[in-house]
Amino acid sequence: MKPEKQNVAASTHPKVNDKKNSDLDESANDAEKRLQTAKPEFGSAAAETRGAGAVGGKTLDIVSEEEIRALVQYVTERGLDPDGSVVGDVVNALYSRQVQSNDVTQQIKVQREIIQNYNRLSALTYPAKQVSGRSIVDTPRIIRSVWPILMTGLALIVAVIALEYFSGQKPPEGSKAIPWMTALSALVLPFLWGALGSAVYLMKRVSDVAEEFAFDSRRFRGWFSRMLLGATLGAVVVLAFLGSEGFQPGNLKPAAIAFLSGLGVRAIYSSFEALVNIISRRVQMASQSGGPEIKEQHAFIEKEIKIASDAKDTERVRSLMAVKGALGKRSA
Repeated sequence: MKPEKQNVAASTHPKVNDKKNSDLDESANDAEKRLQTAKPEFGSAAAETRGAGAVGGKTLDIVSEEEIRALVQYVTERGLDPDGSVVGDVVNALYSRQVQSNDVTQQIKVQREIIQNYNRLSALTYPAKQVSGRSIVDTPRIIRSVWPILMTGLALIVAVIALEYFSGQKPPEGSKAIPWMTALSALVLPFLWGALGSAVYLMKRVSDVAEEFAFDSRRFRGWFSRMLLGATLGAVVVLAFLGSEGFQPGNLKPAAIAFLSGLGVRAIYSSFEALVNIISRRVQMASQSGGPEIKEQHAFIEKEIKIASDAKDTERVRSLMAVKGALGKRSA
């Protein structure tokens, strides 16, 4: 009987082992499938970041490798690092990131070295010319950021040409000019010329920074506000100040004045601020005792009293003296 039990045991053990092995194979296959499905997620995240190193399953996207390499090339081509010490440290840090181990501490150390060396490299270019790795990368893609200015400037040019053309047309013989066209041109053209001046200023600025590889899309903001400010100042200078006493621009036409106002918004705005300060001081002094207006009135009355005295007009002298006394009480 014992040999039979041994045979039964021998015949049943392989089935049990096969079942266990199959269970292990299935769990291993499931784990492998989960790992394979997880890999694309990590891979896509790494692909979205620009050359960042992974730390603890996450990525660090502080400075992209593309920006670092662009700045290294810029500094090398222009000889800004003669001994090559800074560039060499940056290259070594980049190489260390490519061959880094799975040690999180080592990865953080490599990232710190990259940032420190990139700061040293930026110190050679940014303070003097505002050039960074980001600006070098953004400059070839400048059209993406400036095309709204180009389209707006083109639209302003077309609008100015159209209004100047239609407002300058002479009516046929025997007919009258269209009054609304003349009135519209007189009011709208200063705004358009001022905005066009601001557009020219912005395009010149963009051209200058592009030549130096200093265009950074993150700093390129507020262009619409600049155009709106230029349009407003151009219209204010032409419509409110042109022809007034103390503002005689010579032979400059209103269109040229509006264009220059939009072109030099900062200077025009500074002038307006100075004018506001002068008016504020005058109002403050006039509200105090002996302000400029009261002094001018006193001088005028003294002059009139002298004229009346020379003419021996006693009644007028008495009246002027009464007014002078009232002013004296007012200023007291």
